[in-house]
Amino acid sequence: MSSMTDLRILFVARNFPPVIGGLEKNAEDFYRNVRQIAHVDLLANPLGRKNLINFTIKTFFFLVKNSRKYDVIHFNDAVLSFMIPLISIFSRAKKTFTVHGLDVVFDNPIYQFVTRLFLKQADLVFAISQYTAHQCIARGVRPDKLRIIPDGITPESRQKYDQKEISAFLDKHKIVIQNRKILVSIGRLVARKGHAWFIQSVFPHIKDDHIYIIGGDGPERRGLLQLIAKLGFSDQVYAVGRVSEKEKKIIYQIADLFIMPNISVDNDPEGFGIVLLEAGNNSIPVIATDIEGISSAVLDGITGRLIPEGDVERFIQAISDPKIDRTTIRPTIEQKFNWINIAQQYIDEFQELLQK
Repeated sequence: MSSMTDLRILFVARNFPPVIGGLEKNAEDFYRNVRQIAHVDLLANPLGRKNLINFTIKTFFFLVKNSRKYDVIHFNDAVLSFMIPLISIFSRAKKTFTVHGLDVVFDNPIYQFVTRLFLKQADLVFAISQYTAHQCIARGVRPDKLRIIPDGITPESRQKYDQKEISAFLDKHKIVIQNRKILVSIGRLVARKGHAWFIQSVFPHIKDDHIYIIGGDGPERRGLLQLIAKLGFSDQVYAVGRVSEKEKKIIYQIADLFIMPNISVDNDPEGFGIVLLEAGNNSIPVIATDIEGISSAVLDGITGRLIPEGDVERFIQAISDPKIDRTTIRPTIEQKFNWINIAQQYIDEFQELLQK
């Protein structure tokens, strides 16, 4: 890692842990890694949506009083883009944003008007995927103000759980894995994830020695459980609900393939797909739909297979024979999506922006 710079950065994150989610994880990783190479002050909302109005007011007055102290004021999504003119009044700091997907395409006329009006006034916009970049351009952001820097992971040693701990998880959910190939999905159970489509359209055509474990909770879970029972897959498809970090790691440890069978849902895109990197960091090949931000998170033929949306035959074929060398997945993920390198990319862009 490069030595510390004299950059002074204010990082504004309206989503931050302990709230759990992709935006929160991205914000935490950005702050933890960028602060290793630059001075970063954090202005964050750790209380979720219920505190958004209070946080917005707090941010407004903080910027009025303190924005002149910083070289760069970086926002972790596009929601607060209307703050740009305020900063310009009180400070010469550069205004930059990371955009993720829904924060750009959110289907509300007032929100779209405000975002289109102000986001294009940012000095730089960082898109986490090619898909998100296209959405920014469609809303007036100039291509020369756009940079694509993906989401990332912090490589860590993989904890190996013993058979007793694995058996406890399997017994809890009545899962039998002996002599079976294990497909897994982890994430919030919403329509765009495509679990129902996969169970109904693809899974019936997969060999009987496969099982499918779905970890996560959300509005689609009840419907998935009903679909599993209706199709007679109760001894092959297991929607186990919300999983702890330990249980998630156990699922990764036993998995043969990670499945992300997304479908297009209006105004609810997949901006990236951090779970795809998590799977790769555990040397698990991924089979995923080639849409939206997913296309930037999977290196086709190296870390997994990208399948055209709705292509049942290609999904079946990829699951049967993915043709992926598992020994190269983790090193590739660590090299391309390592947060240490990603943090340095941000710093390099900030410094170049200030030099201009």
